Amino acid sequence: MIGTVYKSALRDFIRPGRIVVWVMISLIIGLIAMVWMRLSSKQPPLVVYGQVIEVFVFRVLALVSAIFSTMVISQELDQKTIVYLTTRPIPRPVMIGARMLASMTISALIAMISVLFAGLFTVGPGILGHAGFWNDLVLMALGASAYGALFVFIGLLLNKAMIYCLLFAFGWETFVPNMPGDLFYVSIYPYLKGLSVNPEPEKVQGFFRVMSGSLQEHTVGKPLSVIILVAIAVAFSLLSLYWFNKHEYVARDDAD
Repeated sequence: MIGTVYKSALRDFIRPGRIVVWVMISLIIGLIAMVWMRLSSKQPPLVVYGQVIEVFVFRVLALVSAIFSTMVISQELDQKTIVYLTTRPIPRPVMIGARMLASMTISALIAMISVLFAGLFTVGPGILGHAGFWNDLVLMALGASAYGALFVFIGLLLNKAMIYCLLFAFGWETFVPNMPGDLFYVSIYPYLKGLSVNPEPEKVQGFFRVMSGSLQEHTVGKPLSVIILVAIAVAFSLLSLYWFNKHEYVARDDAD
C-alpha cells in the first residue's frame, strides 16, 4: 500500500514542466560554478567546487525541500483538495509517510543534479573520481530527509507554511550559523557543512563568507553531524505521522 501511494506522489511531484525548471536551475548553478572558477584562477578546482556546494547547492537543497515538502499536505489544504486524500481507504500515517518520502526523494535527486553540474563545470569529468563528490551526494540525501521532515511538520502546524519554510531556508539557515555562541546548533546547515570532505580555501571574504557560515569559527564533528541529521529526520517524521493521524484537516477557507 505504501508503495502505491509513494509512486503516485512521485508521479505528481515530477511533472515534466516542473522537472525541467529544476534542471535548468541546476544548470545555472553549474554556470555560476564555471564563472566562479574563472574568477578564482588561483584556487584549485576542487576548492572552488567545495565553495559552490556550500554557498549555492546547500541553498538549492533547502529551497527544493521547502517547495516539495509543502506539496505533501499544506498545499492540499490551500488548494482545498485535502478531502481527496483523507477520504481514501488508506491509513493516514501510510498516506503522509509515503508522500513525505516521495518529496524527500525528489528533493535529494534535484540537489544531486546540482552537485553533478557544479562538479562538471569546475573539475570536469574527473569529479566522478573525487571522494568528496560521492560524499556530497550522500549529504544531499541526508539534508533532504532532515529539511523535508521539518518542513512537513511545519506544514501540519501552520497556515501558509511555504512562507515559514522559505524564511527558515534562507533567513535562519544563513544568519544563525554566523552568530556567536551556541545558537548555531539549532540550524541544519552546520551539520551538513560538518560532513563535507571537500578542501577548504585558505581565506573566504565578504558575501561568500556569510553564505558559507564562516563568520564564526564554528565546527561540528562528523559523528555528531550524522547523529543530529538522522535524529531530525526521524523525530520530525514520527511527529508528522502522529500529528496528521490525530488531528482533523479540512480545506482552508482563507486560502484565497
